[in-house]
Amino acid sequence: MPKTTVFFPRRVLLMAAQLIVALAAIVAFCLGAILVLGALTDFRPAGTEPLTPVPPRNKEDEDLQNDNIYSFLIWNIGYAGLGREQDLFHDGGKMVFPGRQASKKNMEGIKNLAAKMQNIDFFLFQEVDKNASRSYYQNQAQYLSDTLSQYFSTFATNYKAAFIPYPFSQPYGKVFSGLLTLSRLKPEESVRYSLPSEYPWPVSMFFVKRCFLIQRFKLNNGKELVLINTHKSAYDNEGKVKEIQMMELKKIIIPEYEHGNYVIVGGDWNQFPPGYKENNNLPPADPALNVPDDFMPHNWQWVFDSKHPTNRKMHMPYEPGVTPTQLLDFFLISPNVEVIASSTIDQQFEFSDHHPVYMRVILK
Repeated sequence: MPKTTVFFPRRVLLMAAQLIVALAAIVAFCLGAILVLGALTDFRPAGTEPLTPVPPRNKEDEDLQNDNIYSFLIWNIGYAGLGREQDLFHDGGKMVFPGRQASKKNMEGIKNLAAKMQNIDFFLFQEVDKNASRSYYQNQAQYLSDTLSQYFSTFATNYKAAFIPYPFSQPYGKVFSGLLTLSRLKPEESVRYSLPSEYPWPVSMFFVKRCFLIQRFKLNNGKELVLINTHKSAYDNEGKVKEIQMMELKKIIIPEYEHGNYVIVGGDWNQFPPGYKENNNLPPADPALNVPDDFMPHNWQWVFDSKHPTNRKMHMPYEPGVTPTQLLDFFLISPNVEVIASSTIDQQFEFSDHHPVYMRVILK
């Protein structure tokens, strides 16, 4: 049977070409508009910026500056969007946003735990949203400050974008998020200290701008407590950006100790502490790296609970014994600080992909 050759009328071909050009123009316009919006609204923090703590509403009449025993809690709350039932597209899962009810449930769980621990002197939170699509525009920093209304509240922005276009099937939208430190003591100084970014422009317009939240507290013995809330880079496969960020930390804290001050650093380091052996069910290609054993002088101490993980992988909802876990949240303390107690509060990742970590110390 002879082959039949189909000829399209010139008009049809012309219309198809025009349609393709029009679609390409629309895509180019949309991408251009996103880049222009990103450039106009790009969060460009200075190297260091002073922060103004919000004073407590219900301050108790107590002289904590006279104490030498203090307690701390660190917790990456995952913007109340990464609870037990959630996965995340960033990490190989499918979810972009949690459901509204799931987000509300997680936030209530986080607030309820914080309310039960109001004897703690310092809370260091990470991934706290103020106004973001992913958390349904809840002001989580305000919620926590209201729950712990007898604390000074200090917020450092590290993620701010008017519109994040990916994934294109369900854009991430607006993000305004950061670090939150709540303290019973009045800070004498609070500073946002910028860290190197892991992304070049223009991608950097839509990603986290890492920082330290550094605070000084004057004590009655004439010394200062230097407290640093940290959240290191997460998607840094070779660990080079984290290495630079760690050197920035070292540059700050060693002189502080040499001047006689007490130094405590806590948060989500996105790497393992020295001496920690990773969980057997952790994927072999995981980018998390150990902090080198000799990174700090030997008399500095890394404080963590080796019996319990603090983080779980987000490629699937949490399933005990199946979902990979690891330890990324811990403290670093100077030699003039002595640990009395430390523990991970195991919640089976009910409200966040991270567990809270508690520490109690004496300043020598």
